[in-house]
Amino acid sequence: MDIRNIQANTAYPTPQQAEQLKQYSSQGKLTADIVQLLLENHKSAPRKVVIKQDRLAGYFEKEYTSRQIEEIIFQLLDEWSNKQRGE
Repeated sequence: MDIRNIQANTAYPTPQQAEQLKQYSSQGKLTADIVQLLLENHKSAPRKVVIKQDRLAGYFEKEYTSRQIEEIIFQLLDEWSNKQRGE
């Protein structure tokens, strides 16, 4: 895998992977197989979703606790997910 393959497959190294690629390259050990292994071993970062209070305010009265809001959101997501799967 060369740079054209990386770009064609939209595989871009993380900063840590880029550093590893530089190290292999400076040692004269960088091969297509090493590039492929480094890029394939990339673990995607966990997704984090934040919903701001001002976006939720229009849906929930002030009396609702954060826990109640979370429970309602997940209940609605479960219903939505079941509809998507045709259940």
